[in-house]
Amino acid sequence: MATQLTEKEFVSNFLTLATIHPFKYSKDHFKPYEDVEQLGVALPALPCKKYKYQPRSATAAFLESASRSTDNVELSLKSVRPPKFSISKEFRKNQSIHAVKEFLVNEIEELVETQQLKVLLKGKVLHDSYILSDLSTDSAALTVMVSKPSTPVATTSAPVSSPATPTPTSKVVEMPWTEIEELLKIRFGQDAATYVARLQKGWELTK
Repeated sequence: MATQLTEKEFVSNFLTLATIHPFKYSKDHFKPYEDVEQLGVALPALPCKKYKYQPRSATAAFLESASRSTDNVELSLKSVRPPKFSISKEFRKNQSIHAVKEFLVNEIEELVETQQLKVLLKGKVLHDSYILSDLSTDSAALTVMVSKPSTPVATTSAPVSSPATPTPTSKVVEMPWTEIEELLKIRFGQDAATYVARLQKGWELTK
């Protein structure tokens, strides 16, 4: 005959057995949602921080500067022979050394043509077809060697003016015809007027 246990004894025996043999759920165990009474320990609410939208954020500024530095290269151009110059200029990386030489010819008055320029990087000559992106840097210091131009520069000299030949000025000489006539009257008398007229006519022909 089975012994009847009280409710207290049943609970005590159940807890003892549960301690000795802990209950294990199967891997595919699923508890219906309606049987869930609590979700575990309640966590504190997350602080609500208002975010202010900034049209130009630091990230956008960084990306813009990175893009700009990627497309351009800063060159420091310095000559070691006259004409002496030191210029810093920003070029696009898809430009060539020939474009750098053209810039110097347009910028420096003493330079005539690109053929008289040699651009060096650490002692190595960079040819005209060299692309600036091959420098693999955003800034570089280049040395410029300047030689004499292959075609001599035509210098326009002012024409030398010959000294002007002085124009002779004719000096009008007033003849003392009255005195001459008085002297001739002493010698020729009344015929003095005829001689004076001849003298005046001959004088006019000599002018």
